[in-house]
Amino acid sequence: MNHKTTHPGLAAVFRRAAEVITRNGFYQGHYFDDTQRSPRSPSELPVCTIGALRVAAGTAPQPLTPTDVPSIVAEAMAVLSARIESTIVDGDHEERIAQWSDTVGRTADEVVAEFLAAAEAVAA
Repeated sequence: MNHKTTHPGLAAVFRRAAEVITRNGFYQGHYFDDTQRSPRSPSELPVCTIGALRVAAGTAPQPLTPTDVPSIVAEAMAVLSARIESTIVDGDHEERIAQWSDTVGRTADEVVAEFLAAAEAVAA
């Protein structure tokens, strides 16, 4: 897939998101594992796919409000949503990614591989 980006740093966000999952760990069912919160900040905890994109973009893993989505995160979600297999077909990028990310058996390695493939695709 070739995606015309409006953010020159989009490939870097995908690469950083892969690093976040590798460093912090992968979490399913929520933006981050809030059971491990103290004394670490949410950005240092295991995160879901969307949480990793948000941390990679320099923001908290969980939005503070429904509209708390930086434009580079929105674009990254649009790119990733188009790349993944999801049973959600309504075009809601966040829901499609969450469903894919939370699929039973999904692994950190699969998420990292998809981030790295997305980085290559948008850099091409």
